Amino acid sequence: MHLELSKLSDMEKRHFFALEDLFAFSLGEHRDKQKLLKGMNETVDDWKAMMAGRSSLEGFISTYIEGILQDDRNKARNLYFFLSPIFFYVHVLYEISRKEWSFMERHIL
Repeated sequence: MHLELSKLSDMEKRHFFALEDLFAFSLGEHRDKQKLLKGMNETVDDWKAMMAGRSSLEGFISTYIEGILQDDRNKARNLYFFLSPIFFYVHVLYEISRKEWSFMERHIL
């Protein structure tokens, strides 16, 4: 699936690049672990806000985060595979809500 980065908001781009850093780390590339974990935490916090606080991802990813701190590339890879579909799900919902709001502004309000 091709993702058109130019159409993403700044927040969505940050999320995308945080996931890409996680994937690169899982493949053995050098990444600043603190920056990587900060990006993951910010992404999960943003998703939680986007979904009106209805997220419990923090509990699910805590063991993966601990593994990343210990250079466990398998934990990083598993976290990437766990979070990637969620990224697309959350951002599709976000895109739908933006389009619906735009439609409402143009036609109803």
